[in-house]
Amino acid sequence: SFRALPVAPDKASVVTLNKTSATVHLDSWHHGGCPINKFKIRYRVLGNPNADWIDVNHNLNEKQIDLNRLNINSRYQLQITANNEVGFTEAEYTFSTHPDHHELNPRTASGHTIRGVPNKASNN
Repeated sequence: SFRALPVAPDKASVVTLNKTSATVHLDSWHHGGCPINKFKIRYRVLGNPNADWIDVNHNLNEKQIDLNRLNINSRYQLQITANNEVGFTEAEYTFSTHPDHHELNPRTASGHTIRGVPNKASNN
């Protein structure tokens, strides 16, 4: 049977936005033929060099995670790492919350896969 690294979704399926919150859809990841056994999720506000990464605690069986108390009209960086038996895939997304007077615009998020790393990577 086919076994591969987890496959990161595009940004439109992974993040939905509100004014002060964002929902991360973990069920939009594809497991690559082997169940995902761990997600690591963290985010930070962009444009502030002193902004720390905020780690998101969650249960593996949660289909979606809400990021609450975000700043209005701000850009954020979201990093998700998904592990399965084959290895891990790390993806990074940027998204913007909305000012008060704007309607929701799903095009304000972008993202890409940074790297996929198999477990049995050789050291030479």
